[in-house]
Amino acid sequence: MKIAEARRIAALAALAGLAACSHSSSEAVTDLSSDLKASGFVSQIKIKDVPPEAPAAFEANLGSALQLALAKCATGTHALTLEVTVTKFQAENAAMTILVGSSNAVQGSARLVEPATGAVVGDYDIAASTGGGGVIAAIAMADAQSDMSRAFASDICRKAFGHGPNSHGATARVASITYSQPSGPEAAPIVSAPYSATPYSSAPDRAAAPYTAAPESAALGLQAPWHESPSP
Repeated sequence: MKIAEARRIAALAALAGLAACSHSSSEAVTDLSSDLKASGFVSQIKIKDVPPEAPAAFEANLGSALQLALAKCATGTHALTLEVTVTKFQAENAAMTILVGSSNAVQGSARLVEPATGAVVGDYDIAASTGGGGVIAAIAMADAQSDMSRAFASDICRKAFGHGPNSHGATARVASITYSQPSGPEAAPIVSAPYSATPYSSAPDRAAAPYTAAPESAALGLQAPWHESPSP
């Protein structure tokens, strides 16, 4: 092998080592029974709280990610309510990422509840992060709220229902969602906003207007951005 080619391969390997990598330390406090893992679906999502340091759009972004993920990983017939509390949100510092490395991180809890009785049938501590260093990592981690929303939702799927969202499998009905009381004057709480089987996302400040994924990005699943569509 020529020296120049060997150096090129070494440089590429070093560059790859600087790219962002994901980590999860989520765990079950009380795991769903095997029956509910197979037969459960989430009919309602309640986002109870998010930390004040999270961006204003994080809660709506998280709601969209949860709806999409759970519709694809929890496809049974037994309705459950998901209660989510986010206790930590950390966004990477781009300059620090390039120089010495940084990370995006999210932590919180997810509880699955029987709607009729209020009994908690599944309880999970969720902790996910994406970290790295260098220019590539800084670019990959630039959209922290989308990155961490998808990671949080995917961890719930894997821990509670045994597998991640499957874009090619069956899709359950999309859950309705209740947002926490927002702190910003521009947002108002949504209570049990209706959703159809088409993946919708509602923003906390637009209770009446449906949101749909842009056609060119809908196939990306959890990575799809959300854009307002005119009301019919």
